[in-house]
Amino acid sequence: MYTGVSVGSIETITIAQNSTKFSQTIARFDKCAGFAGAFITISAGSLTISQQCGFKEGELFYDPKDKNNNSLGVVCSLFAAGTYYIQYDPVVAPFIRWKFVEANIGSATITFLPFLLEDR
Repeated sequence: MYTGVSVGSIETITIAQNSTKFSQTIARFDKCAGFAGAFITISAGSLTISQQCGFKEGELFYDPKDKNNNSLGVVCSLFAAGTYYIQYDPVVAPFIRWKFVEANIGSATITFLPFLLEDR
């Protein structure tokens, strides 16, 4: 049986111009049934959102890369303020968190709520 669930509660993140922030929400992906997405609102700036992998909750997270050192975790880039539903591919790791990078346009406030289809 599949059930759509939010991964955590709504998270509000303030990010300065040309900086990087990480979500407090850490998702367990061992029950993900193949669909994952997020509801996000950004106030300004130019934001790139990536997934980071982890093997144990609360330990080291890393950016997944291919053999040519290309990042595999980029979910999307949002170039304008607004509200978006984004979909991303689940990574093959027990845990993920999200990385937000502002591309030197302006500081922003982000509202973020990830969700997934869970196999129960």
